[in-house]
Amino acid sequence: METQERRIKYKNFARVAIAAILVVAIGTSLWYASPTKALEITFPSLPSGTVGSTHTFSVKVSIADADVYPIESVNLYIYNMNAPNTYRASCTNLPLTSTTTRYTSAQTNGGAVTVMLSEKSLFLTVVHMTTVQLE
Repeated sequence: METQERRIKYKNFARVAIAAILVVAIGTSLWYASPTKALEITFPSLPSGTVGSTHTFSVKVSIADADVYPIESVNLYIYNMNAPNTYRASCTNLPLTSTTTRYTSAQTNGGAVTVMLSEKSLFLTVVHMTTVQLE
């Protein structure tokens, strides 16, 4: 009778120990897992300029090789951080292939924008932004 009780206690202890070890192992693997990035957006050179003048800047968008999901659309929003609803220009559905697309002030609600896309980088030319201030 006593050995049977010991077996039951041992089985219960073994179950709890295995569960605890699995929790610690999973927690440790999550703690040390490297962060992942689906895409990285950088400015090769920081843009600067005066409000109301033409601004040209390039943006590099890098997509991880492991990501095989197709990109359906790309949107660009240019706005003043202090008044994002007042000073804002929007370019929706940017080109996804190597081409040049022009957006009028009426389309962006802020100023004319020319987007030139190549396989290596995305070049944006912002022409006379009348209602948008760039930070």
